[in-house]
Amino acid sequence: MTTGKNFLARLARGGFAESLSSDQRRSVHIQTSLDDFLRTALDEGKQIVLTGNPGDGKTQHILMCQDEYPEGEYYYLLDASEYSDYHELLKEWSKAYNEEKAGILAINDGPLYEMAARYSEEFSFLETVQKQLENQIIYSEETAPEIDFEDLVVIDLNNREVLTAAIVSEAIQKLAKNFAMKGHDHSGTCHIQYNAKKLQNSRIKDNLVDYLCELGNYDDTLLLEICSISLAI
Repeated sequence: MTTGKNFLARLARGGFAESLSSDQRRSVHIQTSLDDFLRTALDEGKQIVLTGNPGDGKTQHILMCQDEYPEGEYYYLLDASEYSDYHELLKEWSKAYNEEKAGILAINDGPLYEMAARYSEEFSFLETVQKQLENQIIYSEETAPEIDFEDLVVIDLNNREVLTAAIVSEAIQKLAKNFAMKGHDHSGTCHIQYNAKKLQNSRIKDNLVDYLCELGNYDDTLLLEICSISLAI
């Protein structure tokens, strides 16, 4: 895997999953219950709409599924913003939906709200989307029997609890491991590698995890940026 300051900077900014190689993507991916949920939903033939903000990992999750659930057999929308006309996007989506084609769509919350509000009469499946958007923390039939989850599920990534100690610890470990390995371009001379090796010490890493979790109480968007800066400074 190619690593360096540029990679850390890009990783901190987010929104570049498509430019990673498969190895790079796997090396930075943090496994959570969402990964299991996506695979279960695909196995059940459902379409999943991942919504939220730009750069929050929607594309990463789709690309992580594509090896096991190949494009062609499944319907994927990596970036709704590529469509200047929502109607064209919805016609494509509607075709896949009517063909009962399982898949995952990445649509930021603003455009998704707009589509559901403007086009639900023409595309009836958007009524399900709209109901789920109005109940964003509910994702099961047991807790919301009036909402249809049979073939379409909306997941708002804004509702994830991303700053658990376990996730922060794994994020640090994944980043530090790549830089601590011998043989990269600056092996033995790079201050990034020096910091990465220090983070192999459990006491140092645990202190940083505690600090980041506390910091996340004020702004959880800083997690990956600070993890990256911790190596780079």
